[in-house]
Amino acid sequence: MTPKISILIPVYNSSRYLQQCLDSLQRQTMRELEFVVVNDGSTDNSLEIIKQYKKRDSRFTIIDKTNTGYGSSLNLAMKKARGQYIGIVEPDDFCSLDMYEKLWKEALRYNFPNIIRANFYSY
Repeated sequence: MTPKISILIPVYNSSRYLQQCLDSLQRQTMRELEFVVVNDGSTDNSLEIIKQYKKRDSRFTIIDKTNTGYGSSLNLAMKKARGQYIGIVEPDDFCSLDMYEKLWKEALRYNFPNIIRANFYSY
């Protein structure tokens, strides 16, 4: 399956929120997604959590590297991404389960614009 959207998740010591984030991605109603998770040298158990998701779902790709920062992590993930669109989800955020399906429908509706943006809620 070629993904329609590649979701990039840069991770650094995010174990406190990471499962909620990855659950919300894994359970998306749209299935043609890939998840490129970059562990940026975490010293907590973030990498172990990510590996659990990879075992259960082949759509997860893990990049494990020494800490070089947010920008470097995203650049590396973008090189690995195969989707027509790229989404970025912070590891302390989570998505409504139909978010990417709705965004894809908007892309279709507007003849695949360069950028599609969603609203957010602060908790």
